[in-house]
Amino acid sequence: MISAAALQRTAFALPVPLFGSVESAVRFGLVKVKKAPKFLPWGVPAAIGGLWLIWPAVQMEMEKGSD
Repeated sequence: MISAAALQRTAFALPVPLFGSVESAVRFGLVKVKKAPKFLPWGVPAAIGGLWLIWPAVQMEMEKGSD
């Protein structure tokens, strides 16, 4: 039977585009997750801005569908 440590070593050695390996990708993700709370207050303005840009297209599509 394969041990958990050997399985983890094997999985971390797998290649991943842009990062090189799974280990590099996991480390990058962990750093970004730790910094996420700092940018959390920007989520609401980003969502409002996104809806402001997308809503006219959605509204036009809904009007076309009601014909």
